[in-house]
Formats: sequence, structure tokens, C-alpha cells
Amino acid sequence: MRSAVLAVRLLVLALAAYLIFEGLPALQKLRQARRNPPKPPPEFEWVDKTKGLRILHFYATPGAIRRGQEVSLCYGVAQAAKARIEAEPGGLLSGVWPTFNRCLIVTPRRDTRYTLTAEDDSGARRQLSLEVTVLPPEKK
Repeated sequence: MRSAVLAVRLLVLALAAYLIFEGLPALQKLRQARRNPPKPPPEFEWVDKTKGLRILHFYATPGAIRRGQEVSLCYGVAQAAKARIEAEPGGLLSGVWPTFNRCLIVTPRRDTRYTLTAEDDSGARRQLSLEVTVLPPEKK
């Protein structure tokens, strides 16, 4: 019976020593990390919620085509609840949602102005426009 009590006391003593030398510093580091979270590296700056609603990019490649050719229309938004692309003339494009990076394939029939609108939950909006030039088909 005495040896069991002695074993329990030694176990409690070993646990206390572990907490003092290993566990408490680890807990302090954890608390410190919670108080001062690390900042994202500059290449991931777009993830930073403190920067608010932003259009990360909006471009068409190529910017000028011959009639009947395709264009990649690419966009990316941060902290947006809604996103839409309007083609003038032509109306809204389908398949558009808030994302960091997405490309759509479009085939405009004439010069077209595309406008990306991003909106957050509070109703703030950001807009960016670009134009794709459509040249007549090559004569053979």
C-alpha cells in the first residue's frame, strides 16, 4: 500500500516538474501568439481582412481579337459577398461569383466594355472596367 502511495506522489511530482519546465512556457507562448497573431507575408496580403473589399485583378487576354475569336476574362476579388460582370452591350455574364481568381471565356461580337462590380456585406462597392476591341475578320 505504501509503495502505491509513493508511486502516486512521484507521478504527481513528475507532472508538476513537467508543467513548470515544459508546459508553462508552451502555454505562455500560446497566449502570446493569441494576443499578437502573426501578420500574413506580403505575397498573401490579399487575405488580410483589415484591408476590406478589394478588386485584386480584372483583365482580358488578348485585349483585341478578330470577330469570332475567344477572350479570357479574368478577375479576382477579396472580402466580397457578391460579384458580377456586366457586358455593354449585352447584359450580365453568368458564372460569376466572389473568388480570388477566376477566368471566363467570352466571344464578343463587337467592341465590348466589361464592368466588374464587387460588393461586401455592408453594401460597400468597388467597380473596375475594361474594353475588348473586336476587329473585323481577316479577308482571305
